[in-house]
Amino acid sequence: MATAMSSRRTKAADDLEEGTTTLMLRRLPLEMTSSCLVVLLNAVAPKEFDFVYLPHDKNKDTNIALAFVNFSEAASARKTFRYFRSLRSTPEWNVGVSAGNVQGLERNLAYFAARFGVRALFSPAAPLLFKDGAQLVEMKDITALYSCLPPSLMQEARWLLKAERCGARRCDGRTRRARRLVWKPGVPFQLPEGETVAAAYDQAAQQRVDPSSGSDNPFFVSRRARLRVCK
Repeated sequence: MATAMSSRRTKAADDLEEGTTTLMLRRLPLEMTSSCLVVLLNAVAPKEFDFVYLPHDKNKDTNIALAFVNFSEAASARKTFRYFRSLRSTPEWNVGVSAGNVQGLERNLAYFAARFGVRALFSPAAPLLFKDGAQLVEMKDITALYSCLPPSLMQEARWLLKAERCGARRCDGRTRRARRLVWKPGVPFQLPEGETVAAAYDQAAQQRVDPSSGSDNPFFVSRRARLRVCK
């Protein structure tokens, strides 16, 4: 019985849940840069990703051995996942790979914005963004992506951060990952108090508060500009 259960766990760990597009890479070389990671990803899934984030430790001037990559299609994520899994037997390449707890381009953008704020967009350590395989380098193009995030999504990102901290003012990445909070399309994030996001917005509507007013999005632009850039 124990052997059968272990076998099922191993099989599940060797594949991704249907619809997964965001991967988390672990145990990366500390000297690896974002551009090096992009070269590696292009060798596996050329021009099939739109978000590459390699968090940087400014005190040590290295990465933190983690990276988050979102792919345009679930098939590309699965292909990359299986590629890295196939390298587990290589002693020189001990990189771990799993599904990210935040799934999808929009949610990863919202999470980054909610956690680090507007100024972080101008940091060299900000996520690299791509459209149709080409990296976005103009700040106006990058800002346009963030400005198109629905205010409801920004609010969900704040709730996720609150739940991750679990009452603490700060918590490290290991603590956040240990809580295994998942935020993905089609699954309303559960508030710490047990209230769903949908219920919170129903309550806002009853109080005649417009949740789409844009006030919750720090990158909000006017409705006319929003229609122009959000294509």
